[in-house]
Amino acid sequence: MATFVLVSVTVLAVVLFVFFFSVAKKDMAASVEQKARVIAIQESRIFGGIRNTLIGISQFSEIKSGNRESCDKTFALLLDHINNPVKQFLVIGIANINGDTICSVPSTKSNINIADRDYFKRAVASRDFSFGNYQIGRVSNQPSVSFGYPIIDETGGVRYVVFISLNLKALNDFVQSTGISAGNSVTMTDEDHNILVRYPATNLDFIGKAYKNKDVLEKYEDNEGSAEVTDIDGVPRIIGFSTVRTPNGVGYFHIIVGVSSGDLIANFLPSLSLLWLSVLAAFLILMLAAGWYAGRKIASHLIEEGQIV
Repeated sequence: MATFVLVSVTVLAVVLFVFFFSVAKKDMAASVEQKARVIAIQESRIFGGIRNTLIGISQFSEIKSGNRESCDKTFALLLDHINNPVKQFLVIGIANINGDTICSVPSTKSNINIADRDYFKRAVASRDFSFGNYQIGRVSNQPSVSFGYPIIDETGGVRYVVFISLNLKALNDFVQSTGISAGNSVTMTDEDHNILVRYPATNLDFIGKAYKNKDVLEKYEDNEGSAEVTDIDGVPRIIGFSTVRTPNGVGYFHIIVGVSSGDLIANFLPSLSLLWLSVLAAFLILMLAAGWYAGRKIASHLIEEGQIV
């Protein structure tokens, strides 16, 4: 009987452990997916601010004129203003429909063509705000991601594209200032799965590299979900992911939040306490049942022997 009770309690403990651990893992996956959505909303607001900035810049007569001298002066003042107190942007400029830069700050001696850049092509095609993928800026020579907005002429066609390049170091600094828990990770990639933001990281060592778990992201049509992966730093994590899209749906960024096994265990501890209470209760119930059963058997035996009448 004792063996039966021990085996029963052991089996129950294993079943309950698996159940509670599975629940804790699902809760953690839902939590990191929600965190990814929150960061995506924060990033959307940042990019919405950039869109409003470009719309405002596109209304300047000095910009719309295409005159290099007046354009350069205006851009210099604008860049100085929007980079105060933090240098978020590397380059601001305007290009014609062929992609030739008319003016930019920092200024360049020779015209630089941006016709092949995604943000330029998307701004022309969509006639709306757009952003591109990871790039090394042709003016700044630094890792950046650029945004574009079209200036429409009197006939309704795109005449110019005003553009601005965001410093990826500034974007990484912003993410690291959002109070991410130790052991957690945040990754942001463009739609080609190039890494734009990575926390934790030093010296931007992951920036521009391909995100190796891109196949996980591509399994979900809406680009939202969760999975268990070995992260790019070799740490096993549960990741949750969401996306940042432009208002017109052209182009997107992935936001990926990861939690380490240590956080999963910490999340599991309350469930573990409940698990052991359940096992203890089951043990007591089985012991009472075993005692009652044994008592009945002894009483029956004594009655048969005539010792109890």
